[in-house]
Amino acid sequence: MKFTVPVSCSACKCDFKTLGYGELTFPPAICPQCGQTIHLIDPLTISIVAERLLYRSQAELESGDFTMPIICSAMAVETALTRVFLKWREIKHGFPATATTEADRKTWEKEYRKGVGKGGFANSANFVSNYLTGKSFDDFVDDFVKRSKTVTLIKAGLTGAETHMKTAHISSELFNRRNRIMHWGNVKYEKDDAQKAFVAALNSFAVLKVMDKEKADVFDRELRAMSARAR
Repeated sequence: MKFTVPVSCSACKCDFKTLGYGELTFPPAICPQCGQTIHLIDPLTISIVAERLLYRSQAELESGDFTMPIICSAMAVETALTRVFLKWREIKHGFPATATTEADRKTWEKEYRKGVGKGGFANSANFVSNYLTGKSFDDFVDDFVKRSKTVTLIKAGLTGAETHMKTAHISSELFNRRNRIMHWGNVKYEKDDAQKAFVAALNSFAVLKVMDKEKADVFDRELRAMSARAR
């Protein structure tokens, strides 16, 4: 899978894009303006594959393909949902140190499929959200927006209306369009359609990253409490 990665040169402040591939490490990028060699690393994230699918979605959108961005955006969100659940099952299983086996992963995959039931974004999002936070996806969004300052929301990548962060909007703008591609063969989408789908994917991914961060903070406090009791 090919995709483009946004790069900012620290030497001359030139913003440009470089090419990346699938799960491979990024090759060094060369600034087209000053020739500086820039070594790239993946961001800390819940899913590298999901991040790269979003890069691919944006690249397709910018190139004028308005069907592939919808498909790639939906795949990115589904990947992130599954991966963040499995990640935390692995963490909980492996503390204290316990090797994760292939049988463990298959068990957790079955747990995920059973948890999401008939599928659909809302079911998947609520299952994962409840596992990570004890709240439904929309309830978590409500709570996070209420207790966050504007700068906190911006840093989290959540800059639109609160309703745009919720399951109904994300389902409508992203997954309904993806389903029409996959089930109806509808590939006659316009730029505005693809852009709305991409933004919906960014919002859902941003919410999942906030959940992951808060889960990590809770886990860290639990570890500190355990350490204190052991002294």
